[in-house]
Amino acid sequence: MAQVGSLRHSEIAAALNSGRRKGGLWTCVTPPSEYPRWASALAVSDATAAQIAAIPIRLLGMNDFKRHRLANFGYAITDATLRSYVDQTLPEPSGFPWPGGVQE
Repeated sequence: MAQVGSLRHSEIAAALNSGRRKGGLWTCVTPPSEYPRWASALAVSDATAAQIAAIPIRLLGMNDFKRHRLANFGYAITDATLRSYVDQTLPEPSGFPWPGGVQE
C-alpha cells in the first residue's frame, strides 16, 4: 500500500509541476515550521504534527476525540498551505473548527 501511495503522490506532483493539472498537494508529514504563514490561532508544534501524522487513519472505530484532533490538524495545515502559497491576503482563522484543538 505504501508503494501505491508513493507512486500516486509522485504522479500527482509531476502533473502539477508540469502544468498538466491545476491544483494543490500537501501532506500531514510536512512540519508546520516549514510553512511561511501558519496561523497563530491554530498553533501546532512540529512534534505534535509528527505524532498526529503517525495516527493510523482507520476512521471506523476511532473515537470522536481522535477524529476531531485529525480534522483540526487537517484544517490547520490546509489553512497554512492556502495562506502560504495561494493567497497571502487571506485572514487568519479565529480557531479550530472542533473544540480541543490538536493537543492530546
